[in-house]
Amino acid sequence: MRKKKGFTLIELIIVIAILGVLLGLLAPFGARWLQRSRMRTQNMKAKAAFNAAQTIVTELEFHERKFVTLYKDPATSAAQKNIAVNHVYTPINGVNGETSSDWYYYYSNGNGFRCDANGNAIDYSGWSGRSAIMDEWNDKIEAYILRILGTDDITLKFHVDNYKITAVVSGNSPTDKYIGSHPKTLFELDDEGVDIDPIKNARVRGANLALMDLDPSNDAPASEDEETE
Repeated sequence: MRKKKGFTLIELIIVIAILGVLLGLLAPFGARWLQRSRMRTQNMKAKAAFNAAQTIVTELEFHERKFVTLYKDPATSAAQKNIAVNHVYTPINGVNGETSSDWYYYYSNGNGFRCDANGNAIDYSGWSGRSAIMDEWNDKIEAYILRILGTDDITLKFHVDNYKITAVVSGNSPTDKYIGSHPKTLFELDDEGVDIDPIKNARVRGANLALMDLDPSNDAPASEDEETE
């Protein structure tokens, strides 16, 4: 009988070396594919969050309509204006130091709150009777997002202008750099020649939502002094 011939030690070493080279060449492509896969998943979550947030913000608009109308009526007395303000969650230009009517909301691991463009919580502790409505709607938005998305294992930030959601970014956690967005994705920004690395490095909290907005005039980029580290 003929003896079966196996691999020699040298042949095995050569095969292992070739495999090592191939793995070294393919590893960056595999890592890139994994990263993009994670971002695609987050894009879907950002879209779901976009729709969920719009629903609850529409409910907020319905709640506030009569109070905003009352506040803006020239015939409304100062006392009535004060009552109206204490029922409004949306920023009112000139009230409590607010200078615009658009706003942001940050949500992470089941907790959410109104924030500034950089994801910093709005301090309304000195807003007298208005603090109650702020707490109420922070909790309502938080609860609605949790109920619709079905998990608290997500971090997101969205921007609201005139009761319309303009953009959302999301990640698995506050430290996740492979973030998703809606309505414009980081893939689309990349195709447009935008350097997306600084956006990813800013994470969800520091993301500039003006870049993901189909109408950037809704949202001005944060100044250099305001950028989150």
